[in-house]
Amino acid sequence: MQDKTLIVGQPTASVQDNQYRLSATLKTQGGGTLSELQREIWMSLPVEYAEIFVNPESSDCFLMGLLYYAMRLGYSLKMEGRISAQLLWTLTNETMPLISAYRPCVQPVKIEAAETVDFQPGHFVGTGFSAGIDSFSTITDNLQHHLRPEDKLTHLFYFNAAQHGQGRTPEQLEHVRKKFRMRFESFAPTAQLIGLPYIPVDSNVHSFTPDDLVAQISLCNASAIYFLRKGLSRYLLSSAGYSYAEWFKYIQLLAPEQRLDMALAEPVLAQWLGDGALQIIPYGNSMTRLEKTQLLADYEPAQQCLNVCNSMDTMEKNCSVCIKCRRTMLDLELLNKLDLFRKVFDVDLYRQKFKARDYAEMLYPPPDNFFLKNSARYARE
Repeated sequence: MQDKTLIVGQPTASVQDNQYRLSATLKTQGGGTLSELQREIWMSLPVEYAEIFVNPESSDCFLMGLLYYAMRLGYSLKMEGRISAQLLWTLTNETMPLISAYRPCVQPVKIEAAETVDFQPGHFVGTGFSAGIDSFSTITDNLQHHLRPEDKLTHLFYFNAAQHGQGRTPEQLEHVRKKFRMRFESFAPTAQLIGLPYIPVDSNVHSFTPDDLVAQISLCNASAIYFLRKGLSRYLLSSAGYSYAEWFKYIQLLAPEQRLDMALAEPVLAQWLGDGALQIIPYGNSMTRLEKTQLLADYEPAQQCLNVCNSMDTMEKNCSVCIKCRRTMLDLELLNKLDLFRKVFDVDLYRQKFKARDYAEMLYPPPDNFFLKNSARYARE
């Protein structure tokens, strides 16, 4: 019986509406079907950054963007473009076995490459800026410390690669892209205050999401990072908000079938997403979410544009109702800093409707809610 294979064509570059677009056609062999939206995978950025960041001969970004999809659905991958020799070895021998051990329903697959090469490293250091606690913490921590020049951040990025919702239908794709654009435009003035170039990277990677988005967000992030591989030497991957101590405890509490959020594996996984020429470095795992919130509570750019909302319907503003909005407002209230964030939260709504309830839950948190446990510990001190 022939194994079913997902064939990824040679990368093709094009320019339209001031966007540089790299794409590859997709087809299956030996079984399996693709929807109309899955006949092509693509990534794009403003054309003025293409020469600096994009190697049009590299298919690494497509390999990373399709890896979880292939592993989950049992496709072998046949790459007709060039991929990094070191990346191929690492994915086969370290990354896929690690992902499978963390999430047993996902199994390693065969990757066949028409050509493997050793790509040269870039010279820039990047990180994502989503205006959340973790990304603000990464930026402020990096820029405020006396680091070697080669370790200092040079560029900020904003990805549309499964961060904003599913893309399985044309309507979903349009909603996600609208959300991506509105948020980027909303955060851009703050990036200007920080003083670093801020670059949007668009894609349709979220059209290849067989599970909940959190199951593959790490690999989707990596796909956008590899799209930028010509210019980057390293990328700082902001943590999911857990300190190392919390991470060890939380992993032990989760049964294998509950291990959905791939970001929880990033402290170990990230080192196996790079290929030597491009390093992907987990950042911020030494601090709890509350400690990060305390770090940036007096930081004016955060007060102007902090965005933590995880509501799928909310566009560029915080809804002030979802669990992440309320958890952040609770911490800011404990720090006596919430009123400084009136521009980004409905503080009066929170105090009238949710504060008493959230305080009560904080005093008796569930055993696996380390965010509330830290808040309770701080409140008692």
